[in-house]
Amino acid sequence: MKTLMHRALATAGVLSVGVLSACGNMNAEADAPASLNTAGIAQADANEIAGIIPTQSQISDKETFSYLIANPIIEKFEPQSWFKSSPRNALWNADQLTDNATAIQESIDRCAAYEQVAPGLIATPSEDWLVSSIDRREILIGQSDVNQIAGYSQVVATPSASDAANLFAEIKNQTNSCSNALKAVYPQAADQYSLRSPSIDPQSGTVTLAGTYRGQKFQLSVTHRDRYLISTWFKTQVSPESDVRKPTGTIHSLAVSNAEAIPAKAESK
Repeated sequence: MKTLMHRALATAGVLSVGVLSACGNMNAEADAPASLNTAGIAQADANEIAGIIPTQSQISDKETFSYLIANPIIEKFEPQSWFKSSPRNALWNADQLTDNATAIQESIDRCAAYEQVAPGLIATPSEDWLVSSIDRREILIGQSDVNQIAGYSQVVATPSASDAANLFAEIKNQTNSCSNALKAVYPQAADQYSLRSPSIDPQSGTVTLAGTYRGQKFQLSVTHRDRYLISTWFKTQVSPESDVRKPTGTIHSLAVSNAEAIPAKAESK
C-alpha cells in the first residue's frame, strides 16, 4: 500500500528544495503578540524559511513517537499545479458531491482558506488563492494499516503581510460556516464532516482547530508571522482513535520556536 508520502512525492508541481478574502486590509502584526520576533522571519532568506520546518532528529529530541518518519526532503508546493491534480480531484469528488451550484460556491467562500494552509487535508474547487507557495515536509507517525497518522509541517508564503493576516482571520473565524457548507456539499455523508471552533494560544497567537473530514479525524495549527503562515496538520489514516492532537501540538511548537530563532538582520546604512 502506498503511503501518503509516496503519493505526495509523485504529485505534479512538488519540487525538492535544499480565497477570496472579505476581511479587508488589516494590520499584518495584529495577530502576533508584540513581544515575539517577527523581524527575523520578515527578512529571512529561502534557507532560513526552510529551516523553520522541524527535522526528524529535532522532533525525536523533543518527543518520542513510535514509527516516526519525517521526509528528509523539503518539498516546494506550487498551488497552480495542485488545482487540476488527481489527488485534489479525488478529495473533492467524494461522498456523492451535490450538484447544487449555490452550495458549492458557499463551500469555496467558507472553506478555501483551510485548504490553502492544509492542501491534502481539505479540498475545494477554488483557484483564487492568496498563497503563492508552500515549503513543507511530510511526516508519518505510527504503523501503516494499524494506527498511522499522516500530515505536514509547512511554511505557507503569501505575497504580503496583509494577505497573510487576511487569510489568518478567515481561518480563525469561519470554522462553523465551513462546517455547515461541507455538510451541504456532501448531504449523503454530512456526519462525516465537521470543523470545531478553534482555540487561540495567547502567547504565540497560534490558532488550533480539530474536526473530521471524510470521516478522518484531524488537527490543524496555524501561526501568523509577517507574510507567512506556519501550519501543521495531521489526520488519521486507519483508526479514528489514533492521536492527532499531541503530534500536531509538539511539531507545531517546534516550528514556531524555529521561526522565532531567526535573527533579525541589521539594516544597511
